[in-house]
Amino acid sequence: NVQAAYYQRLLSTKKEGMADVHLKTEMSLGTIFTGISSGAVFKLGAFEKADNSAQWDARLHQYHPVYRRNYELYFYFEPALTYQVFNATVQGGLFTRKKDTYTTAIKPVYYSHSFGLVYAKSRWTTQLGLTYKTREATTMRANENFGTIRLSYRFN
Repeated sequence: NVQAAYYQRLLSTKKEGMADVHLKTEMSLGTIFTGISSGAVFKLGAFEKADNSAQWDARLHQYHPVYRRNYELYFYFEPALTYQVFNATVQGGLFTRKKDTYTTAIKPVYYSHSFGLVYAKSRWTTQLGLTYKTREATTMRANENFGTIRLSYRFN
């Protein structure tokens, strides 16, 4: 399985670290997921530059001279449109010939968005978020909603 992502900053406020918008494109190729996703990342609050931010898991040092503040606290919103070619969680294994009652056809295109709050200080990051995703499969009866609770600590 191979996955790649590209993010490009589109807009930001004059005062760095208050609000910005990134364009995102992600691609995966493998035996579990194959597809491409494109969308945006909107951030509002107190955050570092992208190469030092918890948003990209880049807050690596406890005290670093490039940090403008000793914490990050921001709201994020990430809408995306996904084109899926293969999804093993819906279609079964890539090399499985016999499909059963738990497999079905995929919907090639689906929409999702996530939003939440991130707080990071020193080596700790906490995230609370909600995700909405339209149906990935033809036989799904309803869209999906789920939450994210993340607590991470970075070691030296």
